[in-house]
Amino acid sequence: MLLFRRRILSRNLRTYRRRSLFLTLIVCVTLVSVLNSKVVSAESNEATAVNATFGPEYDVANAPRNLAAEGPGRIWYTAEDGIGFVEVLSDPNQPAVHYHTDFYGTGKDSQPYDLVYNKGVIWFTLRGLRRLGRIDVATRQVKTYLLLSVGAAPTGIAVDPSGKFWIAQSNGRISRFDPATENFVEFLLPDTLVEKPRMEDVAYQSERAIWFTMPDANRVIVFDSVRESFFSIATGELGPTDIAIDENGAAWITAYGTSKIGRYTPTTVSVWIWYDTPTPDSGPAGILIYRDEAGVSQLWLTESKVGSIGRLQLVKTFDLTNEEKLGPNTPAGSTWGIIRAPDGHIWVADTGRNLLYELAEPFIHRLYFASVQSNLP
Repeated sequence: MLLFRRRILSRNLRTYRRRSLFLTLIVCVTLVSVLNSKVVSAESNEATAVNATFGPEYDVANAPRNLAAEGPGRIWYTAEDGIGFVEVLSDPNQPAVHYHTDFYGTGKDSQPYDLVYNKGVIWFTLRGLRRLGRIDVATRQVKTYLLLSVGAAPTGIAVDPSGKFWIAQSNGRISRFDPATENFVEFLLPDTLVEKPRMEDVAYQSERAIWFTMPDANRVIVFDSVRESFFSIATGELGPTDIAIDENGAAWITAYGTSKIGRYTPTTVSVWIWYDTPTPDSGPAGILIYRDEAGVSQLWLTESKVGSIGRLQLVKTFDLTNEEKLGPNTPAGSTWGIIRAPDGHIWVADTGRNLLYELAEPFIHRLYFASVQSNLP
């Protein structure tokens, strides 16, 4: 009887161990799945910026790419494996500038790409995970949403006046996301446009004109959300990358492959008016345009291949009056994203040197170095 009980006990113990091992494996797999699909707050610290060639240089590491402004002196960025922000704590005009950083790790293969700030929330695309993410800047709560179709690889993101988000994809589709319902709607490109479907950037002009760049196809497309139809525009230049809408509603793009900046002009014979970048073969990536108090259009761009920043000044819509560049640093980096914060400061992400740059008025204090002056009629 004692031997029989021992055998029963031994068999029960083996069964318990097998079940425990099985449950442990389930827990481990679940944790890995959670870590691969959610964003985790990684680190927070304070540092001192160096006021150098481009102005204050904020060391953020992890190859920053695109930028969004939450407010003056508070800038968010995407990096290789996470989302971070810089908060300036002292006067950026001083030789040493104190700042605070936070970083939210998203995983090795997540590929955070573009981001936008809207009503207390940072929204961002995770190209490697086929997800849209959000960070509540007050509570630090993080949530991600899986896009509908396989191969979406989301890149650019823009918000419309109703609070819905438009997302550029790389599988022959675009998406609209409604944060109120947390639902996606996909719109399929016509078959004639899906041969080279990769998209880079998106800019919202109106419900009848939502612009997307397609670098591999050398064209931009415009989506009419009322009719749910697409209109394709060939650029004639290589690698249209970033896009911006000026105060007159005109679209401007960077042509990374041929180092030009173009303005869409449908009323002219050429359809596009092109300007050379300040540096030959510069690989222009990011673009920013606004009109200053004197009525001059200030067009800023990042020259990614050489790690510099360019500025063009235009009057009367088309007339180029001045062309300048800033940098590059030594060693040269790879400048990409560029934005203008609410206080008028220009911010640039340098993926090659792991820095954010801040430029403040008067820009002439920086824009004198190796500049190219053009007094054109």
